[in-house]
Amino acid sequence: METVAHLGDYYLATTGAATNALFPVHRVAEPAFTLSTPEVESTVRDAESAARWLERERSALSAVQELARAAGLHHLAGQLADAAWAAGLLGRTDAWYHSQRSGWDSAERSGDRPLQARLLTARARLLCEAGDQQQALVTLDQATRLYDRRNFDHVWGLAVISDIRAAAHQALGHGVLAREALLHAIRLRQAIGDTIMWELAAWAEVESLAGYHGTALGLLAEAHREACRVPALVAGTPRPYEAMILRLIGVVHHRAGQYDESRDTLTRALERTVGAGGEIVLRQEAARNHRALADVARALGSSEAARRHESAARALSQPTTC
Repeated sequence: METVAHLGDYYLATTGAATNALFPVHRVAEPAFTLSTPEVESTVRDAESAARWLERERSALSAVQELARAAGLHHLAGQLADAAWAAGLLGRTDAWYHSQRSGWDSAERSGDRPLQARLLTARARLLCEAGDQQQALVTLDQATRLYDRRNFDHVWGLAVISDIRAAAHQALGHGVLAREALLHAIRLRQAIGDTIMWELAAWAEVESLAGYHGTALGLLAEAHREACRVPALVAGTPRPYEAMILRLIGVVHHRAGQYDESRDTLTRALERTVGAGGEIVLRQEAARNHRALADVARALGSSEAARRHESAARALSQPTTC
């Protein structure tokens, strides 16, 4: 059990450091180590090295989580599942999905309410992505009850819940409720001095889908300015937040019938998903981008380009067994 605890503590610490380097806005919970604070992997120095470490160690991370669960180290196993969310932002694997499913059981056994809330929030996000928005909303209500609104550290989690609630309402066609949820998230983040970049970008999507493309582009420009206030969000390679904002700008141009502007912006967004060596690092974001480029290609009458982008999107988003 001690060996498993040592391994788990190491992966918990290094995954947290990698997440901080690659996704600065994704706040990492303070880990509760089983034994003592371990040394963090020295190769995790910047965004690209963090992405490489997460890609290389994702299978080991899932395996160590299972060992911790089998050894009865449920708090450690739940924390590892929570930490593993960042690896899923690079690309989803069968092992990653399993770690998310088993993580909630471990968190519940541990009795750690904020940890349970974070993993329920992750479950709601996956339900929303799978098209089950009603169950996602029920799950978000469960997660909300586990947080203490008087605790400053819990406010960020409540803001994330409002973000996902907005996405669920938007998918259900409830634009007014989506706006209300995003405005609530903005108030929560402003109360703790956090960036509102994500909420502005999501709000732009709501406005664009309602046909207000000019308003949406204005909100996305504001989101980019918000990101630029945090140098870590727009420096180095890859650039996940800039890639997301540029992709959304490209999608809005497409909806407005501005196909050339859309294609050019989406191409720039795709460039932000690659590392210094030229290979795609942010697989999930790149897949979304290729799907958007396929839509533009079809609008321009280029079926061959559309098939090429769709094929690239499938290859990038296909879960693997590793």
